[in-house]
Amino acid sequence: LINTVFSLCAFAENFYITDYYIDLDVKENRDVVITEDIGVYFTSHSHGIYRTIPTRTYMFYEKGEKKLLKAKISDIQVSESYTIQPSMMSTIIKIGDPVAYVYGPKHYKIKYTYSLGVDPLKDQDEFYFNIIGTQWNTSINNVKFKITLPKPYEELNKTTGFSMGVFSNKGYD
Repeated sequence: LINTVFSLCAFAENFYITDYYIDLDVKENRDVVITEDIGVYFTSHSHGIYRTIPTRTYMFYEKGEKKLLKAKISDIQVSESYTIQPSMMSTIIKIGDPVAYVYGPKHYKIKYTYSLGVDPLKDQDEFYFNIIGTQWNTSINNVKFKITLPKPYEELNKTTGFSMGVFSNKGYD
């Protein structure tokens, strides 16, 4: 497991994330079964949270090559009441009861299949996935994640490995 801490935005929602655990089970067909356990602390009364999952993103490769990656989300399971709001670039899961409020600590569990579709690279395998994403408008105090690959991971060259985006404020171990 890898631990890290994120602080994504100074202008936070009415909650912060106390703990965020992500389990990614990568399948040979480029489907990823994702389970997210999210511990939230609400600082004011709220109906719940929004989980925005990108389904369209651009990848930039060597020689200026740009490819649109299209993902599909299916088999959504949520521990609370939820509705789904699809958009052109993402799927938004609105989690919570529209008539009941929550305040203080709350725990959410989300499970879904994220299908990456056809591999755009013909001569190599690549698994690119933004585990946290930039869609959270709040701080995240503790993150742990586990990635299970369909085959053993081999350290092939200097470009093989993990990377962290610009919003991270601490390294990982």
